[in-house]
Amino acid sequence: MDPASHILQLIAGVCFFMFGLGLASDNLQVLAADRMRAFMIRVNQHRLYGVLAGAGLTAIMQSSSAVTVMLVNLASAGVVTLQQVMGMIIGTTIGTTLTVQLISFDVTSLGVYFVIGGFSLMFLSRKKKLKEIGAVIFGFGLLFYGLLLMNQAVTVFKDVSEFKQFFTYLSHHPMTTFFITTLFTAFVHSSAVTIGIAMTLSVSQLISPIDSMIWIYGANLGTTATALVASLSGGHAGRQVAVAHFLYKAFSILLFVAFTSQFSELVALTSSDAGRQIANAHTFLNIIAAFVLYPLIGVGATYIEKMMPRPDSEKEFGARYLDPGSFRSPAMAFANAVREVQRMGDYALTMTRLSIRAFERDDPDFTDEIKGYDWKIDVLNREIKLFLVRLTDEPLTEAQKSKVVTLITLVNDIENIGDVIDKNVIPLARKKSNLKLSFSQEGWREVVEFHELVVDNFERALSAFALNSRDLALEVVKQKSAIRIAEQKLREAHISRLNRKLPESINTSNIHLDLLSAFRRVNSYACNLVYLTIFGDGAIHFPNSSETDDSDVA
Repeated sequence: MDPASHILQLIAGVCFFMFGLGLASDNLQVLAADRMRAFMIRVNQHRLYGVLAGAGLTAIMQSSSAVTVMLVNLASAGVVTLQQVMGMIIGTTIGTTLTVQLISFDVTSLGVYFVIGGFSLMFLSRKKKLKEIGAVIFGFGLLFYGLLLMNQAVTVFKDVSEFKQFFTYLSHHPMTTFFITTLFTAFVHSSAVTIGIAMTLSVSQLISPIDSMIWIYGANLGTTATALVASLSGGHAGRQVAVAHFLYKAFSILLFVAFTSQFSELVALTSSDAGRQIANAHTFLNIIAAFVLYPLIGVGATYIEKMMPRPDSEKEFGARYLDPGSFRSPAMAFANAVREVQRMGDYALTMTRLSIRAFERDDPDFTDEIKGYDWKIDVLNREIKLFLVRLTDEPLTEAQKSKVVTLITLVNDIENIGDVIDKNVIPLARKKSNLKLSFSQEGWREVVEFHELVVDNFERALSAFALNSRDLALEVVKQKSAIRIAEQKLREAHISRLNRKLPESINTSNIHLDLLSAFRRVNSYACNLVYLTIFGDGAIHFPNSSETDDSDVA
């Protein structure tokens, strides 16, 4: 086989590797998507939990870029702050080493079995979830096969003088190597691809152990490009997160640059295999950097906030994505409106999640904080509707006009959730506080468990809406019925306590029953988010139910 054929084989190997990794990552994200977003919001309340969660989620999703982009979007929506996500940023750098460790072992011979097994599961299974699992297995099979092709192709290059001269040139110009590998990683959106190529070159002795360290540096910095690009269309907080990710990677590299030779010699002691040495170097770099830089999270976040102060245009709260310039492209305008609806939904979810704590804390400032979210929801409600009404002045198809009406209806439903919490739940909490009442232990436990059911389904509904996932949407609707049944059982349990003449139950009876009713209405409004996903035709298919009637929001 001539060198040109080996070049084509190398390119084909890279293509198989990239496609397989992307296929596995995409389907892993879908499998975990129903709780991923909400989980990220919760764990970001503690830095150490954020580190562990960032590592775990990146290992599961097989993409640090995907996790970081989700963080950028959450920060842009105002749901999390820079201080909260710094721990998770560190965690993503650790999680991304798993893929590299996996491909460093002699697994290429398993590729054919993964391809056959994964394809069989995709082809024969009728269940969507099994098909997605099959796609993950099939993706890893393609990844392993691509690595095999790359290894076979590169073995020939060491005997071709032109290639030896090219890599000799790169060896003498490390900055050029760093620049090329950084740009390549940014282009392919994956550090694993770059490091996988470095492994094949190192095994074939086309690059030295020290050269491979430069490839690792470039791969680590290049992977920040995805988040940087994503932040351009987001808010100020999202840009802060992307820059924090970039600076963290840059400082991680600077920790090792002056000791590259010594670090390479140290890593060589861990294995006699060149590929394993590169994988270990990548892992050690990210773990050591995490330990060194973790104590500096607060300092780093403060510095970035001072370096990137919020511009005057973003100091007042308002819509972030409703760009009037997008009216020229209705598809882009709808995409922007949907992003803003998701942001509005995140505020309503946060408001719902916090509302239960108003019954545990006799703190007017805390209830005012919850009511502040309702004000934000009202602002977005007004701006989204104005944007959509202005969009109708453009030439739209009937399907697009129907979608405008649907989105306006969904915005109303989210606004209604805010009203239920603000006008029903919070007054109940204040009534309980003013009258110095206490729930019975059994009754309060039931209220908390019912609230958790509603919050979980709300989270699932937002994920279904964001991902346009019909399977998740159907789960939301199914859970809606389960929640209505649960409410009825809890009402019966409360009446049973009244019959037993428990003083706490008698004193809090009205509050208890009204609270269950309020949370049930929140669930009903949240479920309306998924009907567009189920039917997918842009029309409104909401159920005819008094549950979703605004009139019952006092």
